[in-house]
Amino acid sequence: MSRYDYEDNVRREIERMIALAIPPPITLRPATRQQDYGGIDVLYNVAISGTTHLQVRARLDRPDYAPDEDVTFRTTEPDMISARTYAPLMLFCWLRNGVAIHGKLVDIYKMDALLDPPLWKRHTTGNGDGTAFMAVRIEELFAAEALLRLGSPRGFADAWHGAARRLRDIMKDPADVPQPRQPTADPFDPANLRITPEQAQRLIR
Repeated sequence: MSRYDYEDNVRREIERMIALAIPPPITLRPATRQQDYGGIDVLYNVAISGTTHLQVRARLDRPDYAPDEDVTFRTTEPDMISARTYAPLMLFCWLRNGVAIHGKLVDIYKMDALLDPPLWKRHTTGNGDGTAFMAVRIEELFAAEALLRLGSPRGFADAWHGAARRLRDIMKDPADVPQPRQPTADPFDPANLRITPEQAQRLIR
């Protein structure tokens, strides 16, 4: 967990959810400040892959329907994703009274490749403090097969058939991510993505 965020009890709850969402065995260590600025919160060591990067986002005391509505990204994050400094996986955790109640694990670069409109073209909402965010609906993540796993403290399950294989691919080679795309009329057409045919087939299978 980024040492610059979250109180200790929240950090422990998120670490508990990470252990449920990502296949074991893993060990966690905080990202450096430089990595944190690039869009990485956690480095987790996986036996089959060495070190993989993870971004986390805690949602505190939101309405009951919030985990099924959307996830949000800061307006600074699309540039990090385009620069490929951002973690390939992101875990959103919802907590109530300091206890985790729900989590969703997102494939960031598949989302970036297939989301329409992409993050950087979405409407932004101000937070009132000079920062802003944009939202991605949960059904959009399902449609792009960018939602990998979802669950609660009782356990996590794959969000779609093939999600486990996709997660294993990311864990085996986290550096193998598609390059940034240009705006396209049809983001689901592999011909319009700035990736190799092999990467396109891996994303849409």
